[in-house]
Amino acid sequence: MASSYHPTPLHPPPRLAVDVGCGTGIWTMEMAAEIPSCHWYGIDMCDVQPPTYIAPNATFELQDFRQGLGYQDETIDYVHQQGLTLSLPVKDWIQLLHEYRRILRKGGWVEIVETDWRLLRTGPYGDRINEWVRAAARYRHIDVRRCRAIPEMLDDLGFTDSQRTTISLPMGTWGQRIGEMAMDNLIETLEALQPWILAAGCCNESSWNEVLDGWKDECSSHQTFLNAKVYWAKKGRSKSEGSKSGGSKSSGSKSGSSISSPTSSADLSV
Repeated sequence: MASSYHPTPLHPPPRLAVDVGCGTGIWTMEMAAEIPSCHWYGIDMCDVQPPTYIAPNATFELQDFRQGLGYQDETIDYVHQQGLTLSLPVKDWIQLLHEYRRILRKGGWVEIVETDWRLLRTGPYGDRINEWVRAAARYRHIDVRRCRAIPEMLDDLGFTDSQRTTISLPMGTWGQRIGEMAMDNLIETLEALQPWILAAGCCNESSWNEVLDGWKDECSSHQTFLNAKVYWAKKGRSKSEGSKSGGSKSSGSKSGSSISSPTSSADLSV
């Protein structure tokens, strides 16, 4: 997936935008270059590691967004979230979406890119990794399937024009550059989860490298991939506001294209 990919129709361009869970800041910086008239805030709970060069229209901040967002009501035009499934306990999801609604201007957009981290077309090593991720998530009281309820949560909060699509990410060399990047990202995620994987008792340090090395080879022979869901919606009236003014209704959620079985990296050039 191209790092600056965004299906949200940003017309007119936003003036203020927030990238929640910005990580390395690559997506934030590419968007700052794509829309220079907008100021982009990249925030994360961990040490933010932006690129060496920071554009004049980009700011990186350390924020624990589970405790709320440090922006005033109705000041932001666009909120982007990516890769927080393994960071948010169930109780924090709705609270964070409430915060997005609070800081967005009327007509502003929220875009959420998440995965349940379930590898597809796996062999025995991939099956082990799927078990690791779920065990680590349970140990931290996180339900990786919670992201599947994002459309319903957005609808309940009164967001409108809700749409979704699926992007399939190949794992490993069979997916060429995209596949290699996706594999590197997943390995980094597993390394971050390692203390909880070991604590959950589903592997030990001696078998760790054996499984990872076997999985790297297995990905090409099985053409393993991972699905990411992209959801975007516009801030409208809340349902309580709609009922008070005669019942303004949400437009509901529409499904975009779904790539369920990638056969080449061309399927994933988005």
